[in-house]
Amino acid sequence: MKTNDAWKRILIIAVVILAVLMVYPPREKLKPGLDLAGGSSLVYQIDTEGMSKSEINGLAANMVPIISRRIDPNGVSNLIIRPQGDTRIEIQLPLASEATRKLRQDYREAVDALESGNINIASVIRALRETPEKRAQMLAELGNTDEKKAVLDELAAAYDAREAAREERDQADARKSEIAGKLAELNVNERVLEYRLTSWVEMEADELSEAIDKFVNPEGEEAELTEEQKAQNAQKKNLILSYMSAHEKWADAVNSLTGENGLNTTFDQAVSKIADLNINVEAFEKKIETASRNEHIAELKERFPARSDEIDNFIEKFDVYKNVRGRLDDPEDLKRMLRGAGVLEFRILPYPGDGTLAEYQAKSYIDQLQKQGPKLASDDKFAWFRIEDYNNWNNQGAVLSQFADEWYVLASNDPDETMLKGAGGGWKLAKAKADTDQYGRRAIGFMFNESGANLFYKLTSNNIDRALCILLDDTAISAPNIQSGIRSQGIITGSFSQTEQSDMVNKLNAGSLPARLSEAPISEKTIGATIGEEYRDQGIKAGLIGLVAVAAFMIVYYMAGGIVASVALVLNILFILAVMAFSRATFTLPGIAGLILTMGMAVDANVLIFERIREELKSGTSLKMSIANGYQKAFRTILDANATTFITALILYLVASEEIKGFAIVLMYGIISSMFTALFVTRVIFNWMMASGMIKDSIKMLTILRNPSVNWMGLRKVFFVISAVLVIGGLTVFFTRDNTRSNKYDIEFTGGTSLQINLVEDAGLDRVDVEKMVRQKGEEIGSSGLMSARVYTVGESGNQFEVNTIETNKTYIDVKFSDASMTADMAAAKINETIKNEQLTILNVDVVSREDGALRIYTSQIPKSEMNTLIADTFEGVEYAAGEPQVEQIVNEAVIDTFGDLLKRQRDLSPEIVKAQIIDDALVEDKPELAQFFSGLLIECKLDKQVSGKELAARFNSLRFKSNVDEMAWYQYDLLNTDATPITDESMLDSFYYISVHPDAGYRELDENELTSYISGEKEKVIAAASMESSLPRVTQFNPSIGAEAKTKALIAIILSLLAIIGYIWIRFGEARFGFAAIAALVHDVCITLGAVTACTYIAETPLGAALGIRDFKIDLQMIAAFLTIIGYSLNDTIVVFDRIREQRGRRGIIRANLISDSINMTISRTLLTSLTTLLVVVIMYIGGGVGLRGFTFAMMVGIIVGTYSSIAIAAPILLLGNTSKTPEKNSK
Repeated sequence: MKTNDAWKRILIIAVVILAVLMVYPPREKLKPGLDLAGGSSLVYQIDTEGMSKSEINGLAANMVPIISRRIDPNGVSNLIIRPQGDTRIEIQLPLASEATRKLRQDYREAVDALESGNINIASVIRALRETPEKRAQMLAELGNTDEKKAVLDELAAAYDAREAAREERDQADARKSEIAGKLAELNVNERVLEYRLTSWVEMEADELSEAIDKFVNPEGEEAELTEEQKAQNAQKKNLILSYMSAHEKWADAVNSLTGENGLNTTFDQAVSKIADLNINVEAFEKKIETASRNEHIAELKERFPARSDEIDNFIEKFDVYKNVRGRLDDPEDLKRMLRGAGVLEFRILPYPGDGTLAEYQAKSYIDQLQKQGPKLASDDKFAWFRIEDYNNWNNQGAVLSQFADEWYVLASNDPDETMLKGAGGGWKLAKAKADTDQYGRRAIGFMFNESGANLFYKLTSNNIDRALCILLDDTAISAPNIQSGIRSQGIITGSFSQTEQSDMVNKLNAGSLPARLSEAPISEKTIGATIGEEYRDQGIKAGLIGLVAVAAFMIVYYMAGGIVASVALVLNILFILAVMAFSRATFTLPGIAGLILTMGMAVDANVLIFERIREELKSGTSLKMSIANGYQKAFRTILDANATTFITALILYLVASEEIKGFAIVLMYGIISSMFTALFVTRVIFNWMMASGMIKDSIKMLTILRNPSVNWMGLRKVFFVISAVLVIGGLTVFFTRDNTRSNKYDIEFTGGTSLQINLVEDAGLDRVDVEKMVRQKGEEIGSSGLMSARVYTVGESGNQFEVNTIETNKTYIDVKFSDASMTADMAAAKINETIKNEQLTILNVDVVSREDGALRIYTSQIPKSEMNTLIADTFEGVEYAAGEPQVEQIVNEAVIDTFGDLLKRQRDLSPEIVKAQIIDDALVEDKPELAQFFSGLLIECKLDKQVSGKELAARFNSLRFKSNVDEMAWYQYDLLNTDATPITDESMLDSFYYISVHPDAGYRELDENELTSYISGEKEKVIAAASMESSLPRVTQFNPSIGAEAKTKALIAIILSLLAIIGYIWIRFGEARFGFAAIAALVHDVCITLGAVTACTYIAETPLGAALGIRDFKIDLQMIAAFLTIIGYSLNDTIVVFDRIREQRGRRGIIRANLISDSINMTISRTLLTSLTTLLVVVIMYIGGGVGLRGFTFAMMVGIIVGTYSSIAIAAPILLLGNTSKTPEKNSK
C-alpha cells in the first residue's frame, strides 16, 4: 500500500532532531524555577512619600535596571528583577547548590595552585632579614628557576646596599644627636646650627674656621675672654666640626638612598621585577573574559612556560565555575546587598600636571593598572574606578586607561577632595529630578539634606574649575566641571539628550535606594538548594514511573496501537521540553506536575481515536477507511476538549504566580504538542505500518465493556441525591471549619509565614514538643499568630518540621500621649477608623500598652513614612510624642530564639575584636611562632559561641565569594590559635588569631591613611566571616495585603474561566444549556473537591491520615491550579459525551433521555480508560512526587474521580431540563 507520506516522515524526523538539539544537555538548556534549583523570591515595597502621581507612574519599572546595575553589575548572579505594579519590586535569585559549591571549591583550589607558584614579596623580605645561612636556604627555595634566582640575587644585592646605607645614615644621625646634646649643654641651638650649615658646607677650611669662631664668639674680642671661656669656645668649635662631619656622612647616606637613581629606587625597581615573576590571578581572570582571551592565554604561557599546566587547570575550572559564580549562598546575602546598594559618592578628578599629579606619576598609575588591575594599582592618594559608559563619558581630560576591555578613571582619595558615604554624620541625596539651566538646556537638578549640603559646599567651593566625578557603588557615571560652590541644591549641566537626562536622574536617585525600599521584604519565599534538589529528583522519578506506567497500560490494552500511542507520548514530552528550552520558560515543580498530568491527558486524544477506529471496524469498514474515519470523527471532539482546557490554562497563566505559571505554560505547550502528536504523528505511523504490512486487516485491542446498555438517565434522581449530599456536605465542611484553630486558606491568601526547621541529630524533640515550644514563645511575646501556629513533621528523619502561622513581619511605632486617658483600645479604634475612611490597605492593627506609659502600635508591614502619615492623620490635633517606626521580623526571630543551638544552621558567632596590631620585633620576641608573619597584621577575635576549626576556615573561604565583599582587596592570611599554634579541623574555638600580610609589608612603611584603611578592611573581613549566618532552609512569607490580592486574583481566574467556557461551549454546541450544564458539573466538582480538601484537617494527625500521606492541606495558588485543571479535565469528559449527543441527535431538535444514555454507553470505555490513565499518573505523583505537590495531587485525585462521575451523572441529565415534550422515554438497548 502506497501513501504520499514521505514529506511528513521527513518533517517529523527533522522536528525530533531539532527538539533533541534544543533540549540536550537538559541541565544547561532547561531553566529550573526556584522551587527546583533552590532560591528566594523577595518582594519589596517602594516608599513613595513626597512623590506625585506622575512620578509614581512606572516607578518600579524604572528602578529595575538601577537595582540590577547596583547588585549585579556584571550580570553573573542570574537574578530576575521585575516590577509588580508601580510600587513593588520582586527579586528572584537562585541559591548555590552543593554542585555549585563543589565547582567553587575546585576553582578556589585552581587559584591556590596558580598562586602557589608566585613569589610573595613579604616572604622574600623575611628571608633577607635572616642570617646568611638561613637567607641562602630560603632564597634557594624561592628561586627555583634561573630567572627567579637572578631577580632574587639582584634584589638581595639592592637590599644589602640599601640596608648598609640606612645603617650609615642611622649611625651618623645618632652621632649628630649625641653631639647636639653636648652642644645644647653649651647653649648651642641645633636648629640654628642646622640653618648655618647650609652656608658653611660651601666654605674652604680657613673661611669655615673663621665663620665658626665668629659663631661661638659673636663679640670677636679674644682678649676679654677668660681662660675658661676660651676653653669652652674651643670645645664648641670642635663639637661643631664633629657635628658637621657627622652631618656630611648622614647627608651622603641620605643622598645615596633618595637620589634620582638612589638605592631606594634601585630596591623598588628590584621589587617590581618580583611582580613580573608572578601571575596576577585577578587581572588574568578579567582578561580571559574579553575578546582577546586567546591572545592573553598565549602571552601568559609564553611568559611562564613551566606553569602551563596550572594555567590550563585554572582556565578549565574557571570556565565551568563562571556560569554559577554569582549564585548566593543565602537570601540574607541579597538583603545585605540591597541595604548596601545605591552608594552615591563624589571625588575630584586629578589632571596630569595640575599640581596634584605630575605627568610621570599619571603614567606610573596607568602602568600599574595595566599590570596589576584596579585594586592593586590604587593607593591612599588616588584610586581607579570603572567608567559605566565610556562612549558617553564627558571628561576626556582626566587620567583614563583601559584594563580587560573596561575603561577606568583615576580619582582622588584625599579627604579634602572627596565626599564619601558616612561622612559628616550621614549625608544623603534627598532627590534628583529633570531640570533646565539658565539657557533652557536640559540639566539634572539635585537636593541634599542639611549635612550633605554643608559637605557639598565645602567640596565644590574648594575645587572650582575642577572635574567632580559622580560615583554609584564605585562606578563612575559622570564628571561635570565645578563652576561655583553648591550648597543644598544645584544642577549638573551638559549636552544631555532626553534619554540621557532621564537615565542620569534614575542613577542619582539610586543613591537613596535603601531608603526607597522597605527595610524588610513584604513577601518572601525561600526554598533551600537541597530541598529544591529533593523536589526535582522526586518529581523526575515520579514522572519517569508515570511515563512507563501509562505506556505499559496502553501497550497492553491497545497492543500495536498502544505502541504508536507510547511513541507519541514520548515525543509529546520531548516537544514540550524543547519549546520550554527554546523560550527559556521557567521549569517549576508545578511544571513537572503539568508535564506528568499531560501524559495522562495526552492519552485521551489517542483513546478517542482508537475507540472511533474500533467502532468503524465493528461496522465492517476496511482498516484504511476505519483509520481515516476514526481520525476525522475524533478531531472535533479532541479540538473542543483541548480548547476548553487551553482557555483555563491561559487564564491561570495571566493571573498566577511565577511557579504556577510554570504549570500553566507546560499545560498549554502540552495541549498543542499532544494535538500534533495524536492527530499528525500517529496518523503517519499508522500509514507507515499499513504500507509496510505490519498491520493488514484490523488492529487488535482489548475491551473493558463490550456492549454496555445502562439506562443512565433512569438513575438521574439517584445521582442528584448523591451529588446533593456530597455538595452540601463539602460546603458545610468548608464554611464551618474553625479558621482560628487551623485556617483553611494558605498564607498566600491570608498573609502569614511558613518555614521549615531542621534540628540537630540529638535534639530529642517530636512534633508535639516543637509546636508547644513555638506556641509558648508566642505567649511570651504576645503574638496571637504564633500562639495558634501549627507544626507538621517533614521527611523521615524525625528532625525536620514545618511551622505555619498567620503571623508576619510587622511595622511598629511607640507613641506617648500627653493625655493619659488614651487607652490601647481607643487608639486602635481611631486608627481603624482612619484606615476605613481613607480606604487604606493597612491590615492587622494591634495596640499594646508599655510599662513606660507609651502605646506600641503594630500594623502589617508598611513603609516607615506610611506609618508616620497614618499616626499623624489619626491623631491630628492630639498632643503626642512618637518614636521612629521599626520593622520587626517576628516569626524568624522567634523561631531562631526558641530553638537556638538546636537548629542545624550556620549561626552568627557574635564576634568581638580584642586587639589589632602590627607584628613587630617586640611581638615576635614574645611569640616567636609569628616570625614568618613579620610586618603583617594580627587580629585577635573573641567569639560568643564555639566553632570548629573546619567551619571557621570554611567561613573565610566562602566570604571572598560573597557579592557584597567581592570588591575587597584580599591578602595572604592565616588562622591560628591564640597561642600562635596552627588550628586543626577538630579544634573547638572561642577565640582565634587572624593574620594578614600586606603585599608591601616589610619593604616599605604604609602611611597613616593606608595603614588605617588596611586595618579597617581586615577587621571588616573578620567580623563578616564570624557573623555569617544562614537562613532557615525554607521560608515563605506573605504580607496580608499580598494575600488579599492573591485571593482576589484566584477568584477572578475561576470566574473568568467559567465565563469563557460557557461562551465557548455555547458557540460550539449552538445552545446555552450545553454551557450551563457544563458549568453546573464544574461547580459540582469544585465544591466536592473543596470539601474533601478542607476535611483533611480532621484526619491529618491520625494514624489513618499518616498512612495515606494526608496532611492539613491548605487552599493556595497550587490548589487553585488544581481546581482549574479539574475544571479542564471535567470539561474533557463532558465535551466527549456532549459531542456524541450532538452527533446522535443529528437534525432532531429534542434531546431525549434514551439518546443521552446511548451516547454515554458509546463513550463509557473512553471515559473509563482516560480516567484510569490520568488517575494512574496522579496517584504515582501523590506517592512519589514529594510533599511539595501532595496537596495538588490529592485535589487532582478527588477531582478526576468526581469529574468522571459528573460528566455522566450531572452534566448530561441537566440537558433534559430544557425539554417540554411528553413523549415517553425508551430504555437504551
